[in-house]
Amino acid sequence: PCRGPDQVFAGLLNQSNTCYLNSMIQTLYMATPFREGLYNASDIEKPIPTQLRSLFANLQCLDSASVSTNDLTRSFGWDDASVVVQHDVQELNRVLFAALEVQLANTAGASLVKDLFSFTSEYATVCSKCGNVSRREEEGSDINVRVRGFTSLMRSLEDALAQVDVFEGDNQYHCDTCACKTDAKRSWHFKTLPPFLIMSLMRFDYNFETDTRHKIEDAFEFPNEMVMYPGAPPAGGAAGG
Repeated sequence: PCRGPDQVFAGLLNQSNTCYLNSMIQTLYMATPFREGLYNASDIEKPIPTQLRSLFANLQCLDSASVSTNDLTRSFGWDDASVVVQHDVQELNRVLFAALEVQLANTAGASLVKDLFSFTSEYATVCSKCGNVSRREEEGSDINVRVRGFTSLMRSLEDALAQVDVFEGDNQYHCDTCACKTDAKRSWHFKTLPPFLIMSLMRFDYNFETDTRHKIEDAFEFPNEMVMYPGAPPAGGAAGG
């Protein structure tokens, strides 16, 4: 590596309203296996992974306090107007991962995104009449974490994993075993977990009366360390702000 452990990290220049992009790039850069995976995939030729790898190399080795993201955003197909508009970082991350999976196909980095960031969640629906359990799996690369009403990441995750959806009345569940609609309950848990789990804080609420979004400024703590196992609630260490 070009930068030693005692050296100051390089920053990213803001093109206009690209602070959200810079935060995402910095996070991905610090995911060392992802960065090294791009470096090691020497057969990459497509524009987005090529420019992302180049940007990572500049952050790591260029003798400069800050680095430009212009070449990367040009590989996205963005023009001058695109960098003026502030986009949703979670949506951008999903679009970037999707583009990387397409452009890394048939290269040494073909499974890089999936291996490092993809998880599987399982939804279990229990019929109240016969007790049959119907299971459905979904893959994802990030989860939404509610902030409103919670003081910490741990509390929010615990609540999400404890949630049970009840199907009754006009919203009954069709049980294949009973061959009819019945009352049912549905819960979910992580079936597999990735080396890097991306959690997006839901910091904004939408006010339908004023047709505006507003940011939730409440304090929200997160642990410096967190241990997670599939099917089990998380356990955390010391909290940070």
